[in-house]
Amino acid sequence: MNVEFWKKHQTTSLIDSKEMLKTSHEKVMNLIETFSNDELFAKKSFGNHPVNCV
Repeated sequence: MNVEFWKKHQTTSLIDSKEMLKTSHEKVMNLIETFSNDELFAKKSFGNHPVNCV
C-alpha cells in the first residue's frame, strides 16, 4: 500500500500535498465529532485493522 501511494504521488506538488493533508484531516476530525467519548474509547469498537485507525 505504501509503495502504491508513493508511486501515485511522485508528481504531486508540495502545495497540493499540504491541501490534501488539510482536507483529509478536516474530514477525519468531522467524523470523530460524530462519536461520543464512550464510543471512541470502548475496546474493540473499531477493531484493529489499519483502515479503522485513520
